[in-house]
Amino acid sequence: MNDETAVTFQARTEEWMYAAIFTRLFRARAWAMAGVVSLVSIFWLVKGEWTGVVIGVVLAGGSVLWLPRYAASMVVKRDAANIGHVVAYRVDADGVHTTTGFDTTSWPWPGITKVEQWRGQVACFVGRSRIITLPTGSLEAEEKARLITLLDTRGMPARPAPSEL
Repeated sequence: MNDETAVTFQARTEEWMYAAIFTRLFRARAWAMAGVVSLVSIFWLVKGEWTGVVIGVVLAGGSVLWLPRYAASMVVKRDAANIGHVVAYRVDADGVHTTTGFDTTSWPWPGITKVEQWRGQVACFVGRSRIITLPTGSLEAEEKARLITLLDTRGMPARPAPSEL
């Protein structure tokens, strides 16, 4: 690919974007945890141990209602130094590159496992533990279309998230 197909833009990362995407991702894990706790509660119910059932219901409900927001707030705290600053993004034939201040980080395409479109951003998943968010809310329609086309040509179609935030 030549330099004309690369997409370069600057955007300010926002705390609400981080919180929204990570709340959504942790919600699936919380439901899985609630399912396991519910199965244990059913076992206690069969044995007639009501204390275990009550504890199970409280833990299952708490994991679904409280855990996603708490875990997302921990991620926001962890990445606080990178939030609220202007970041230069470049998506090209080599991968995704970000530049903040004096630091440039690159993620090559083989390391990016999945790309999803979220409200106002594109999320690039790097392995199982890292997400690069590309804020697209301030991009013009033509620039955003070029970004989506580039992701498609790299074999990473930017499909919509399973359920919008």
